[in-house]
Amino acid sequence: MRVARESVVELERKRATRWRASQQGLTLVEIMVVLAIVGLITVAMAPAIGGIFGARLVSSCNRLSGMIRYAYNLSTLKGKVHRVVINVTDGTYLVEEVEEKGECQGTELLDDGKKQSGPDLSGRKPGAGAEEGAAAEEEDDSIVAGKEVVDKRVRKETLPGGVKFVGIMTRHNKTVVEDGTESIYFFPDGTGERALVWLTDGEDTFTVEVKALQGTGFVHTEELDSKELTKK
Repeated sequence: MRVARESVVELERKRATRWRASQQGLTLVEIMVVLAIVGLITVAMAPAIGGIFGARLVSSCNRLSGMIRYAYNLSTLKGKVHRVVINVTDGTYLVEEVEEKGECQGTELLDDGKKQSGPDLSGRKPGAGAEEGAAAEEEDDSIVAGKEVVDKRVRKETLPGGVKFVGIMTRHNKTVVEDGTESIYFFPDGTGERALVWLTDGEDTFTVEVKALQGTGFVHTEELDSKELTKK
């Protein structure tokens, strides 16, 4: 009787052991299934997430291009020099009406191979911050100031999250500015200066090319070489 009772106890112990093992096996399988599902969802969402940032980059380039065109139109309609001021560091840009202190012909900035580059009217050295630019204005009375243009069509813009300026290169400086501020000028005679502005979302880099005689910002879905600016 005692032997039979011990056999029953041993049998129950083995059944309990097998049951726990089966439960652990099922839990492992469930975890693997969950991980597989999460992996599939991640793979499926990756293009969508990339598409969102890509759309932001395209939208940012188009908005900058629109502001460039607006500054060009203002310069011809009002008969005054205007500029698009880009803060590479802060990711902001705006239109200013230039308070001229002297003459600067737009043709000086055209790519005809005969004229020399015009003077830097921005009041700042390439890559200089706002404080340094203000100090420069105090030291040199010939440097012009600018008044921000704010109306229903244009105001100061800020790049969306995930998008930033890589740099900007203009005809009057011919160096790539990677921090601080830089300006692109437009003149009453219907001309402007050529410039290249690079923007990135961390994955792709686009280029906004400013056309001197058209006053447009053409969007290239690639990173143009800075040497493109010196081509006729």
